[in-house]
Amino acid sequence: MPETSRLLGLSLAAFVAAGAWGCGSGGGAISGAATTTTTGAADTGTGGSSSSGGASSGGTSAASTGTSGSTGAGPICGNGVVDPGEGCDDGNTVSGDGCNAECELGGAPLWEKTVDRGDADEEVRAIGVDGTGRPYVAGHDGAGNGGTIWVSARTLDGEERWSWTRDGNGADEVFDMAVTSEGAVYVAGRVAEVPPVFRAWVAKLDPEGGLLWERTFAGDPTGGAAAYGIAQRPGGGVVVGGMLVPSGGDPDLWVQVVDADGTPQASRTIDASGAVDLVTAVDVAPDGRIGACGLIGTPGTRVSVLAEDLSDGWHRDFDAPATFGCAFDDEGAIFVSGQVDVGPLRVGYLRRYRTDGTLAWERYLPFEADNAATGVATDILGNAVVTGAAPPEASAAPHPILIKYAGSGDLVWQRMLEGDAGWGWAVATAAPAVFVAGTRTTAAGGDFWFAAYTP
Repeated sequence: MPETSRLLGLSLAAFVAAGAWGCGSGGGAISGAATTTTTGAADTGTGGSSSSGGASSGGTSAASTGTSGSTGAGPICGNGVVDPGEGCDDGNTVSGDGCNAECELGGAPLWEKTVDRGDADEEVRAIGVDGTGRPYVAGHDGAGNGGTIWVSARTLDGEERWSWTRDGNGADEVFDMAVTSEGAVYVAGRVAEVPPVFRAWVAKLDPEGGLLWERTFAGDPTGGAAAYGIAQRPGGGVVVGGMLVPSGGDPDLWVQVVDADGTPQASRTIDASGAVDLVTAVDVAPDGRIGACGLIGTPGTRVSVLAEDLSDGWHRDFDAPATFGCAFDDEGAIFVSGQVDVGPLRVGYLRRYRTDGTLAWERYLPFEADNAATGVATDILGNAVVTGAAPPEASAAPHPILIKYAGSGDLVWQRMLEGDAGWGWAVATAAPAVFVAGTRTTAAGGDFWFAAYTP
């Protein structure tokens, strides 16, 4: 699909692919052909994390400007005066408010990586961080490599520490990941056990990239399934969201709790509209409540916050053709990102719902052509960072974007990311940086892409 058309076409079809429904068996442990490759030496880092998407080339880095706490003739970061060598100075040394602790403007590039594993259709769909602030990415390629799923742990500078691959059956895909503070990695997606029959797939890797377990799920012996979102639970294990397809029926919203050892626990399905319903993203609040955001046949989008045991909390339905991400802040409010029709345009939106389900505010992305808001993550200050895609001008191909909003809804900063055309799918925040991931367009198709920016 041409990239300009893709902006208009993101909807249920972006998640419900042809062949996702079918017959076969599922629900048990499976064995896949997996490979872990370790390169380089592990690094150390500092800072906590909070979030909600071959050969390495094209890496760039940006040196810090300004000196925090310097004296004498040099710049003094935090004095409220923009001295020579400083990009900003807002009178404090707090990172994340648009002018960081080194007096660098928020959204400034730190480094950027592309990875070409030899396929024409490569994209990173998920990014996460561990307790030291190091990033991890997960993506998949196309039929040229057999639908291989790729997971990679990176250093703070973006270099590879290890990678793990799962050989696919032509169209296996990964859509989300969750990283523990120790560096264990959960990933979620779909696999074709007997093509074209898909099953929801969840796996866990240890901090060195070794496979601990993987599981598949299906609606019934003759139905299909897919897992689009995954998030850690405060007491351990994860919550998975996606769709289960009953035999002869349409997909239903699906939320599944899985223990840290891979044992399935509570599960819930909801037929919200009698048509195609699916969860596209999940997150878990600090108090254990579960946010499940997704698509329903009518009116289009549902945001649900469930109790920890998956019993009813509240839900809100509204008219929007696409919803891609959701993320709680530390107060328990939930941010939701997606696309909505506004006049002749299809534009990205960000909504913030209070803990009681009332809408605090809605913002449309500040671009004058069709655009999309895909991944969203929150930081320790209560800000929300959104990625997606927008064209630099109406007739151009879309480029990855990165936008930060304060919890109040005020725009903190926005960036149209320079370089090749492409797409931002996922975003994560940590003390060192804002991390974003997706794909960059090449003459042959697209390469895995991920980057770091100042918070």
